[in-house]
Amino acid sequence: MNRMNIIQFINPGWYKQLVDFLKEHPAFEKLLPIVALDEYPCGFNKNPHESEPNAPLNIFETILWGISHAGVDMKYGDKQYLQMLKYMREVPYFTQNMEFPFEVQEKKIKTYRSLINMCLERNISPPELTLEHMSFVEYVEDIADSTIVYVYMLYGSLDDPNVIPHADEYFNKGIEMFYGIPNPTRQQIKSITDTWSNKKVGLMFITQYAHYSSYIKEDNNIEVLSKKEQINISNEDQNNINSKIKDEENINNIITNIIEEITSQEIIKKKQRYSTIPITIPGPNPITVFMTVTEELIPHTLINQSVSDNINITKNEINTTEIISNINNIFNNITNNSNNISVNNEDNRKKNRKSKEPKKVKEPKEPKKVKEPKEPKKVKESKKLKKTELSQEFI
Repeated sequence: MNRMNIIQFINPGWYKQLVDFLKEHPAFEKLLPIVALDEYPCGFNKNPHESEPNAPLNIFETILWGISHAGVDMKYGDKQYLQMLKYMREVPYFTQNMEFPFEVQEKKIKTYRSLINMCLERNISPPELTLEHMSFVEYVEDIADSTIVYVYMLYGSLDDPNVIPHADEYFNKGIEMFYGIPNPTRQQIKSITDTWSNKKVGLMFITQYAHYSSYIKEDNNIEVLSKKEQINISNEDQNNINSKIKDEENINNIITNIIEEITSQEIIKKKQRYSTIPITIPGPNPITVFMTVTEELIPHTLINQSVSDNINITKNEINTTEIISNINNIFNNITNNSNNISVNNEDNRKKNRKSKEPKKVKEPKEPKKVKEPKEPKKVKESKKLKKTELSQEFI
């Protein structure tokens, strides 16, 4: 993944600013290998991925950060900034020539007091400072130009000319190298930067070029310095390079965490994730079939499915040889069954032909002849009658 893709992922707004600037000034495309991943300086919670608990909350605290880090190493500057930040957030009210309950360099005490006194003289609470008040803040003794530029960079508009650090050594060096102007004057710098509709992007490219010009080759690729070349780099440059490398490592770790978080959320949203794999069945006429598989295990249960339904199995359970063997067995069974079916069909067709022949209709039988009734038998005279006759003779 190149740097622009990373920027598009972590900060689409910054990506769009860069693309728009490069359309207006295509000559800067050669600096893409060293383009800054972040829109703002780190540590101020202005970039999407930042969540620094002690970051400045307003312009006043940003100026405190600049004063405390001026002329000292980062570790000492961080310590003084945290002490000053805690005190300024807890103090019930601001007063002229405030005292501080911790050790501060004498020169810096004067700068802190001058800033607060100037606000009070104008009936402004220091935490309520705005860009409109910067016109007099700039004249506070010993507030460095870099601190003023930081304020405009963090809180100003993209086309604010106050973003340009005319007194910054590295910025002037970058203008000289990129535009080929030896020792550029303030007017020359202004004429160049006036063509930048986005001053922040132009400033970023020029300062990055001043710090890392040794890494840019003619083909716009990054060139790693040899050990001998690294030795010739000043301590300040080396510290800046190490700091940038550390920042980029942190950013890469943050990007990795973001990607893992998005991936886990997507897995939660979808109970199963599907993919399709091709399987080729060998033979005289090879056949390629596509099977749908899931990345999660599914229960081994019998599921009533029609032949047209997709059958889902897991990648962990796939045995290609076994699958091909099973498919071949299925094809063989189908062939055997088709032969049996054809034989059975022939028998059935014979039966059907027989069943279709018309049955012979039986001729109706002649009706049975009615027998003539027999003559009734003569009734025999009973013995009793005879007796009766005899008895009549004697009457």
